[in-house]
Amino acid sequence: MFHLDIMDGIFVPNFGLSWECVKAIRGITRVPLELHLMICEPARFTRVILDSGAATVVFHPESQNEPHRFIEELRANGISVGVALSSEMTVQNQQSLLEDADFITIMTSKIGFCGLPFNPLRGQDVADCFSFRNPGDCARLIEVDGGIDVGAAAMCISKGARRIVCGTSSIFAQTDITSESVACFRRNVDRALHDLSKQFRG
Repeated sequence: MFHLDIMDGIFVPNFGLSWECVKAIRGITRVPLELHLMICEPARFTRVILDSGAATVVFHPESQNEPHRFIEELRANGISVGVALSSEMTVQNQQSLLEDADFITIMTSKIGFCGLPFNPLRGQDVADCFSFRNPGDCARLIEVDGGIDVGAAAMCISKGARRIVCGTSSIFAQTDITSESVACFRRNVDRALHDLSKQFRG
């Protein structure tokens, strides 16, 4: 899956990919697209989102006046919807909204910027999200996004995350991005997870 950051320079201070870029990417790949909407009132672009061919959409509830209705409309059109929790938001104060979503995205660095370090305190929020889910509720998975290097990925997976957004701190930190470099990152995360499990076992 390709995770594409859409920013408007208002909800966050920077600009990300445009809708034209999304359309161009959709035209050259069959890989599923995930749109991370860091924009004001994303429901204004519902038709554009539906026409983009995106498989999943992540949005920030504080950016939308009627987030429940936005989730319902996207899901009714076959799009999987994730609710993003930025650093000042917790599972507890968004519980009713999270129950409507397909998955939860924990932002592990400040939104709207690339290359910022991972905030290790967010590991507890991942654990809280995991405990919030109903037993056996595999549909509402947990995604983490922001400063995810090998160590951060391993820690978040150990806390219950099942989808990792890899960007500037992982895949794009390498000078030569190939399928082998992606596989190498996976192997390194597996090793880090193994090391963590040994620590927990004492």
